[in-house]
Amino acid sequence: MECPVTCIALRSVKYSDTASIATIWSREYGRMAVSIPSGNGREAQRRRAIMMPFGTFEAIADIRPGRDISRLKDVRPIGAGQITNPAAAAIAMFLADFLYAALKDSGPDTALTDFLIETASALKKARGNALANFHLSFLYRLSIFLGIEPDMGTYAEGRYFDMREARYVTAPPPHTHALDPERAKALHILSRLSGRSLGLMRLNRAQRNEMLDLALDYYSLHYARLNTLPSIGVVRELFS
Repeated sequence: MECPVTCIALRSVKYSDTASIATIWSREYGRMAVSIPSGNGREAQRRRAIMMPFGTFEAIADIRPGRDISRLKDVRPIGAGQITNPAAAAIAMFLADFLYAALKDSGPDTALTDFLIETASALKKARGNALANFHLSFLYRLSIFLGIEPDMGTYAEGRYFDMREARYVTAPPPHTHALDPERAKALHILSRLSGRSLGLMRLNRAQRNEMLDLALDYYSLHYARLNTLPSIGVVRELFS
């Protein structure tokens, strides 16, 4: 059965001389493995460009019962243009790696799909400090869709953030998974920023990497261990 699908590309590996296997996220079916023809012709190059990590596209999927890998054809990009900024491309790779690891065995989720498509569009437009903070904002906002959002209603100036309990507390928790009041405040600020306002948060590379490490630790506590992704090293080196 041929079905139209709206997708976000996560990862692609060469399967043979004539085909590659891509892992994608689709609005209609959730996580999918699809087969796409390989080659060096103009159409193959166009398709690869569209299906770069975190690329958004529409296509026709041949869905058949009992088949783990579906065929994909008529791949068309969503929105205008591809990511050309090298820093934005590195962030796109990280986001795709993160989703590849996080969305294991996940079924369709329309709200999550809309968020990912919106994020991909925003990444193409992000510049300067907003681009530098983009992946941090993404990790916070993704937590909402995965059901592990920190309880920002408990925030007050001077409080600690208990990462295990996912809420703000008045005294240091009796474990190491906590943020002191200064870093807890930074998390609260990050939770309130999006779009153009994301560039208002000023961080140097060390601070940004510390926040990334804390976000990955938080996901490890509440969802899955995601701190060994191959693209993390590249993201850490950006925006000095």
